[in-house]
Amino acid sequence: MRSLRGLVFAVALTAATMLSVVTDAQAQAYPSKPITIICAQPPGSGPDTMLRLFADVMSRNMGQRVLVVNQPGAAGVLAANTAAKAAPDGYTLLLVLGAVHTIVPAMQTMPLDPVKDFTFISLMYVSSGVLLVPPQSPARNFDELAALLKQKGPDALYGSPAIGSPGHLQGGLLAEKLGVAAKHVAYRGGSDLMRDLIGGLVHFAFLSTIQSVAPIAQNQARGIAVATETRISTLPDVPTLKELGYGDVAVDSWFGIGGPKGLPPDVVARIGAELAAAAKDPAIMKRAEADHVALIPGSQDAFMKLLLSDYERLGAGVRRLGIKAD
Repeated sequence: MRSLRGLVFAVALTAATMLSVVTDAQAQAYPSKPITIICAQPPGSGPDTMLRLFADVMSRNMGQRVLVVNQPGAAGVLAANTAAKAAPDGYTLLLVLGAVHTIVPAMQTMPLDPVKDFTFISLMYVSSGVLLVPPQSPARNFDELAALLKQKGPDALYGSPAIGSPGHLQGGLLAEKLGVAAKHVAYRGGSDLMRDLIGGLVHFAFLSTIQSVAPIAQNQARGIAVATETRISTLPDVPTLKELGYGDVAVDSWFGIGGPKGLPPDVVARIGAELAAAAKDPAIMKRAEADHVALIPGSQDAFMKLLLSDYERLGAGVRRLGIKAD
């Protein structure tokens, strides 16, 4: 009897050990096939280019291809909806655009919950805006711009790359704080906006640092303030909005990686670790410096803290200003 019990115990122990080994192997198997990251921006855009650099480094480090699939449209909602409906297995991820999950929900009804329908893994980088005026503008500093806008009153115009873009909201918040009823002009991208800004057809605009530094250096636009926490090295004489007492109108464009709700913890941990490692890659660091963006990989908690803060603050700004989708 004892021998039989011992045999049963031994078999059970062996089975448990084998199950443990199999379970561990399965946990370590991810990824066992290519990973797709959906990008709401078109090929060749700044976010697409940076994402592809991350994807290349992650592919090398993970031993599986990390593919970028572009799905622009519907202010980023199309790509987000596709990712939200994917299987929560870690093989379909999303380049999370901050505006899609914080600004757009306050502008229009969405076919998904911008917070609850996703697993937010890690931030990647953040891009801040530059307050610009035309080269021929009489405003050479912030106080002079404020005086000019108050003088123009309802005839003051500001542009942004698109309705609901960070530049749209920043411009509206600045006008609101100045007590100016400036009118918004929406463009189809930053290039068209910059063309009209250079031509003096709008009185001010917020554009990203990557879009702003070269025109300022070429005297095609004048930098009045930067929305970064500290001054940037390429524009040392341009003060921050925070220095000027207008830090609360700054709206950063941040990017991260997420997926559908319910992603397994081991997948979240692996992708988070790979993003952190990729952010230290020399090619990515060089690109970030050239584009004047800050690499900010971090924990899920840090991601959620920023997301929820912007969801409340920016959403309130959108509703207060009455910004609606086109």
